[in-house]
This record gives sequence, C-alpha cells and structure tokens, in this order.
Amino acid sequence: MDRQELAFTTPSGRPVRLAFDRRARSVGGTHAGTLIDGRCLRPEGPGYVLRDPSAACGTDEAVHLLMFALGELLREFPDTPPVVIGTLSRPGGGPVPPHKSHQSGRDVDVGLFASNGRPLGDFEELDIEAIDFDKTFFLMANLLASGRVVRILVNYALQPHLVEAAGNMGYDEHQLAWMFQYPRGPKADAGLVRHAPGHRRHFHVRFACPEGDAGCVP
Repeated sequence: MDRQELAFTTPSGRPVRLAFDRRARSVGGTHAGTLIDGRCLRPEGPGYVLRDPSAACGTDEAVHLLMFALGELLREFPDTPPVVIGTLSRPGGGPVPPHKSHQSGRDVDVGLFASNGRPLGDFEELDIEAIDFDKTFFLMANLLASGRVVRILVNYALQPHLVEAAGNMGYDEHQLAWMFQYPRGPKADAGLVRHAPGHRRHFHVRFACPEGDAGCVP
C-alpha cells in the first residue's frame, strides 16, 4: 500500500488536494483486464445509490474522485436526491456481462438527474425536458477537472444540452470544443465527451491508468 496525492482546481476555482492510501491495482485493459484489491463502494452513501452492489469496485483513484465529485454536487445542490451509480467492476475485475468493458476498475456508469428534483431509483429513459442537464454536467465537470478522466461516453442527442449547461457555467468556446464532440458529429475524433450508442439513460466515465500501475493498459 502506498500514498497518492492529486491536486487540481474545481470548476468553481477552488484548489483541491486529495490524499489517500492506494492498494488497488488495475491490470490489463478495460476490455480485457483484472482488478487487484479493488476499492468497493458501500451499497449507498452520500449523494448516491448503487444499481449493482456486486460490481461496485474500482481503482482507489476512480472511487475517490467519484466520491469527491458527488461531494461537490451536494455542496452546490444540497437538496438534490441521490444519483444512481451503475456498474464499476467486480472486486477482482474481469468480465461483467453484458458489458464489454468495466473489467479493470477504471469504468463507471453514472445516471442522469431528473428535473424538478425527482428522485430516481434506477436508470430511466427520460424525455429531454425531464433531464436536469445543469446537475448532470456539474457532476461531469468536477470529474473532468481532476485531469484523470480520459473519456465520457453519452448519446450524441444529449450533447447539445450538456454543451448549453456548460456554457451556463461559464465555459468558453475553446473549452467547449476541448470537452465535447458536439457539434462535429457523432463519429468525429474530437472531445473528451463522445457518442456511444444507447447511453441515453446514463453516461460512462473512463479513468486513466493510475500512476505506477505498470500492468495497466490505457
């Protein structure tokens, strides 16, 4: 076990330094890998409920950053209902049917927020006007601010509304072009937020290989 520190600035401009013990190891790739000593989420906690407690483990970095982003969300929106967290990885990694990825502790599925503060108990197919894009993007933005996210996958049809929410937060055109594939088309090789078929009920976050995990494949 060793100690890891991450330093970055939140979207609100607040400098943050996270320090935590690191025991998990990501081995192989997200589509063919394993997880050693995965750090697992409790069935429910501040700001979230789990969809599948049997696959709720990840790297220390992924879990701590997810908890940090949820904490920032509750700081900004204290009365928001818990978000639904879907699949991460199994405690030892490996296949998680029907997913092709989620094998090495670096993937997590995160539900959308419903408008008007309506709580959700599972991923739901929401009409566009029923999605709270401000909250959904706020959570994305705090994950992206860490510098440890390599991809967010979400249906292209939702991206224009996420871009609008990002603009409302104060991101400029250059920042939006760096973050989003939209409006360059769902096949464009651009942006950290990319299209994935389906993914209308949740977004998929992929974290980078933890520093020092020599067996991790990006």
